[in-house]
Amino acid sequence: MLNCKYLGLHTCRYPATYFGNGKIYHSKGGWVYRRDPLTFKEELQFQAHSSVIAACAVRPYDNPTQILTVDYYGNIALHTLEGQLLVFLPHIRKDQVPKSVRAISMNDSGTTLCVLSLGGNPYNGCIEIYDVTDTYIVLIKTLRGNYKQCEFANNDDLFVLRESIVETDDMEKKKQRDYPISEEKVLENFYSDTEDFEDGEALLETLTQRSKRIVTYYACLYKNVREGNEGRYLKIDIYARVNCIMQNHKGQVAFANLSRVIYVMDMNSLTILHSLSLKGSGAIAMLIYNDTDLYFSPQSNYICKFDTLQSSVNKIIDFTITQQEVHYQKTQHSWIHKNNYLAWVEKDKSIISLNEYGIFYGEFVDFFNSNEIINFKQETIFQITCCGLDIQQDLGVVAVGDFSGGVAIFAYETSEIVAKTQVQSSIRCLNWKQEKLFIGTIEGNIFVWDFPDGNEPIIYYSIGSSVICMSWKNESLAVGCTSGEIWVFYGSPSIYHKFLAHETQDGNDERFGSLGLFSEIWSICWSPCGNFIASGSEDQNVRIWNTTTFSLVQTLPKHKRAVTGVRWENIQKIYVQGREIHEIMVTCSDDESLRIYDPQDWFMIHSFSTSIIQEWHTITYTAIEKNGKHVACVTQNGFVFIIDLEKMKFKHIERIHNGSVEGLDWKGKIITCSSETVCAVINVE
Repeated sequence: MLNCKYLGLHTCRYPATYFGNGKIYHSKGGWVYRRDPLTFKEELQFQAHSSVIAACAVRPYDNPTQILTVDYYGNIALHTLEGQLLVFLPHIRKDQVPKSVRAISMNDSGTTLCVLSLGGNPYNGCIEIYDVTDTYIVLIKTLRGNYKQCEFANNDDLFVLRESIVETDDMEKKKQRDYPISEEKVLENFYSDTEDFEDGEALLETLTQRSKRIVTYYACLYKNVREGNEGRYLKIDIYARVNCIMQNHKGQVAFANLSRVIYVMDMNSLTILHSLSLKGSGAIAMLIYNDTDLYFSPQSNYICKFDTLQSSVNKIIDFTITQQEVHYQKTQHSWIHKNNYLAWVEKDKSIISLNEYGIFYGEFVDFFNSNEIINFKQETIFQITCCGLDIQQDLGVVAVGDFSGGVAIFAYETSEIVAKTQVQSSIRCLNWKQEKLFIGTIEGNIFVWDFPDGNEPIIYYSIGSSVICMSWKNESLAVGCTSGEIWVFYGSPSIYHKFLAHETQDGNDERFGSLGLFSEIWSICWSPCGNFIASGSEDQNVRIWNTTTFSLVQTLPKHKRAVTGVRWENIQKIYVQGREIHEIMVTCSDDESLRIYDPQDWFMIHSFSTSIIQEWHTITYTAIEKNGKHVACVTQNGFVFIIDLEKMKFKHIERIHNGSVEGLDWKGKIITCSSETVCAVINVE
């Protein structure tokens, strides 16, 4: 298990959050936390997994005493609500391909577990059925298919939504991308454990071609999924992906698609009870059942309550006019809408909301009548996506910024926030110079913050184009900009040299990260000796510059997409291909590759590909263990890769964040920050 802990509030995802018995349980990476919903006090924490928790469930449903968690890879852990481990079942992988768990469901008695995963790509999905007890968890069967959602109906009857995609090229030739090819084959092979399905890479490649995609959903009910073979299905012409689902444990299930249509179904009869087409824009993030009342937020500042026992409703819901079928309330409390998890502490009177940026609690006189708030509490650290991170090892702190201009400094051993500040600009990068923190912003300003003295940040210099990356060496600060320029300051904002390092090129490369081959410098670093600067750019090039003459020394072999990271450090002595290596440069790119060079003659020692995870992603940052024997890189979809330089192999591949990793540093420890506004602190043995 990767030794990893987290800084920040939470990584809130609805499937990995539970509210009940007056407590809220939520995840932060692979950890489970328990809080009091009224005081937000953290009462309990325990590590369940080394990878991020994908979903959780409690057992039994009516009077829970245990919490079951499943991580991204399909590893299952069963704990008491006090954090005592009862059972851990590792998922056996035939290779290093992640399982990509998307949802789980447990029957009310807590004896049967369903785990739904994509298996590396959307066309190789599966459902696994487990027998669960206090002392063991056993896999009963594996079910193949392109499944999207699952919920238990009664006992061991399983309700699933299964997707079929038909592609039409030039509106003529139809291509079926997942069985069923015809309605008669909806249930075919459902109980098969065969792995004879089409090649995933070929399928994904065809999806990049221009075609019209027709999505059809089938609602299926499988009776006694543990042992039986009987099933029924209903074709639903949804034509848009389902993004959230909820059941009320009374036989009803509700789900919403990206076209803003909410369906309410009877799971046992597979009857559509209601179909609400909501006017407006934006996805329905989540649905909440409270008995037979269904709650949802259709747009900013609105909460709706829908009585599912009323006569069938099948109509367009326009929130600009009064609707008898839907009771809705407009509120000025944006925190109610911008949530990943929301629950009524007391029905229609007090509500708790969690999103990436904070925890919120509101108490009302009567929400759907007066909407008057009588008590409000919130806890936040960041206001938006984290971006920019740097460790000050001597002080034992790490500085983290966000796009709203906020900066928080954590003591990473105690997880405490020791200082916070705000600048009037979106932060892109941070860099320590002893006890002073330099802050680079999208607007082109460089701020300096002498935080131990309690002063506010002041402007060090205004460059005029976005400051994307910075790096100190002794008394010199190197800065990379969106203009393709490198600025070098010599201990003072009045003494500097600037030059054009990367020029915008002609071209029409429309792949991600290389739109028009821009010249933005995404990463910059000094050589250990201080005589050279390396820069990596959107133009896919890595260039080495002499810091005395500012002449070009070397251009490394071009990446296929934008270069996102460049690092240069001394390492422990290793021997590779007959070479004695004590210093390396590492580059990484949107093309999912990481390259290691010997700076003595720019020989490429090794090239790694992160495509092994078989998910679309880009590499966002890289770091080298100074005077050590490891290299790390992180990705847009939350993974960390740690490489053993002696063996030139991956040592760890873990998904440590649910969001994009937007900062990485390695000084004694690896620390990352992400779009979900938390930081991971990793110790590498």
